[in-house]
Amino acid sequence: VGDGAAETLGGLPDLKPHLHLDHGDLSIRASSPLGIPGYDLVFHRSMTDKIIAKLNIPHGTVEEYEQRRIEAGTPAYGQDWDETRFVMEIGGAATAVSYTKGCYLGQEPIVMSRDRAGHAPRSFVRLRVPTAQPGDKILFGADDVGNITSVSGSTALGYVRWKHREPRTTLTVNGQSATIEAALS
Repeated sequence: VGDGAAETLGGLPDLKPHLHLDHGDLSIRASSPLGIPGYDLVFHRSMTDKIIAKLNIPHGTVEEYEQRRIEAGTPAYGQDWDETRFVMEIGGAATAVSYTKGCYLGQEPIVMSRDRAGHAPRSFVRLRVPTAQPGDKILFGADDVGNITSVSGSTALGYVRWKHREPRTTLTVNGQSATIEAALS
């Protein structure tokens, strides 16, 4: 991860996000879920120690990854989204949806969201709040306008109704002031 990631991996060709390169038992995919250039390495678990030693890279913890993912505003499947969530609400949908592909299941509501309404009903956002837990409600006055999905320290991710998504919008979570930092969808 970081500016020297391609060199650490032995000098890779320029890979666009989500494209991959197979190298024997190793698959390398350009990815930046932590908000900085990086690569996902996919290999059999039995190769972990060998690959870490060969590349001389530090082994991070799940907690460190989660903190950086949340700060970068990257949604995680199962926690921030699942098959019940409308794709246009999820952060990064623009890189996951094709507007030029032929007909596909769900295309009509996607195009309607983009072209007719100009937005999805809810937006994925990063916000600052002193303390919160996944599942906490986000309020605007007395109105329930969303919910928290991920938390790391005072940074949280969640969904709010589209009209409350603007940066610096002040909301309330558990009686505490919460401020939208960025709309991610």
